[in-house]
Amino acid sequence: MKKLLAMLMAMTFAITAMAVPVSAAKPTRPGEANSDREVGFYVSRWGTQFDEEGNIESRDVAHFSSKVYQAELKKPLENNFAIALGKNVEEKDILDYVKKEPKDDQVFKALEDEFKDVGAKIYTATGKEISWDDLTDKNYEVLWYVLKKENDHWHIDGVVIDKDTGEEIIIVPPEEEDDEDLPISTPEPTDPEPDEPTPTEPPEDESIVLEGVEYAYIFGYEPDITYVIDENGERKATAKIKMAMDDYVTVEQVSSMLMRLLDQTGKTQDVQYPMVPAVEPHAGQWYERGLLYLCSVGGFDVNKVITLGPITRGHVAKLVSCALKLNLSKETPFTDIDGEYKEYIEKVYAYGYMKGQSATEFGIDEVMTRAEFCKLFNNIIGRDAFGLIALDENGDEFEVTHETYYFVDMNPSHWAYETCLKATSAYDENGYVDIVTRNSNIRNILDQYDAQKIY
Repeated sequence: MKKLLAMLMAMTFAITAMAVPVSAAKPTRPGEANSDREVGFYVSRWGTQFDEEGNIESRDVAHFSSKVYQAELKKPLENNFAIALGKNVEEKDILDYVKKEPKDDQVFKALEDEFKDVGAKIYTATGKEISWDDLTDKNYEVLWYVLKKENDHWHIDGVVIDKDTGEEIIIVPPEEEDDEDLPISTPEPTDPEPDEPTPTEPPEDESIVLEGVEYAYIFGYEPDITYVIDENGERKATAKIKMAMDDYVTVEQVSSMLMRLLDQTGKTQDVQYPMVPAVEPHAGQWYERGLLYLCSVGGFDVNKVITLGPITRGHVAKLVSCALKLNLSKETPFTDIDGEYKEYIEKVYAYGYMKGQSATEFGIDEVMTRAEFCKLFNNIIGRDAFGLIALDENGDEFEVTHETYYFVDMNPSHWAYETCLKATSAYDENGYVDIVTRNSNIRNILDQYDAQKIY
């Protein structure tokens, strides 16, 4: 039942383990811990404290019990660290940070000692009263949903739920009995089923749209720089760059290319992403920012170190779906997509971003090449409709080729020659290739953590 409720919360709030925004600090709680390693456990009397955007919001201490248990962190944590139940985060991930957790019957005994003698009552969310004698670990359990620090105090908050129904319970002292703001609902009377189902409105598309963006997103491998002496005796640099169109595209490259266009178009330019355990081994690398963004939107498990290297079509579908926050889906004709990537493939298929390798096979385990990714992403942003014509300093048109960007391994006969040239080009408002803008947004600038500074 805990797993079921966690899944429902994940779908509703889409939380990942990260520094969770907090609107204001709570007042100091009675009996709070003082050590940087000590953790107090508290139970919310009014359910989990998520706001409309899925962030953990602060509440008055009256919404919580006093401390029901005290434990110690396994290791020191940064003061701004927080982890909340949601997508890719389960209760065990939260409790894994403490040396010992309370048993449910310990928590129920502490709640009874605090509230029963003052005449408090227990209700279900639908208003049914529960006997204190029934509050046992046979019928109920505690779901711990957040670990964070407030007022120099580490705490874990939980909520009591019914094992059978997953309903959260509400503890109401006598002075609150007539409070109209209590989250207790009365079931609405049900109407007889109509003869025909009532039509429902199709879901609204809430995805990030990158159609028409003008920037480059792939720049080839690190250039090989050689120096020559020209006829005037001056030392000049010559760059040789490989696009490597048939090399496998990698996890870090896909993450970074998605990040570049999102940053350049202003979708993410003001966002600083907190470090998470999955990315700690890659801190300081050129692809760090892309990995952190994908962690923040559910593309990676924030607690499992990310494996770099070649990436499959199924995994690409997941990263694209999460990065662009695709929310529409469509049944596919593919017979090979059962598993962890199925829901993401149905999303990229619904948007027309990815097709199968045949009428019935998606090729979920096939590794994607750099050229194939450019074809996919050009499709997403509408780059296929662009040309390869630029203007020189006199305003005369000329055609952009691989030599314009110093690529030494691009053969014009390759099926993806123009595809990759378009992917590595920037465009002005009139549809001309803008070489100056493209060269000012090279990879070693875009992939810096403070990439926003180029705007």
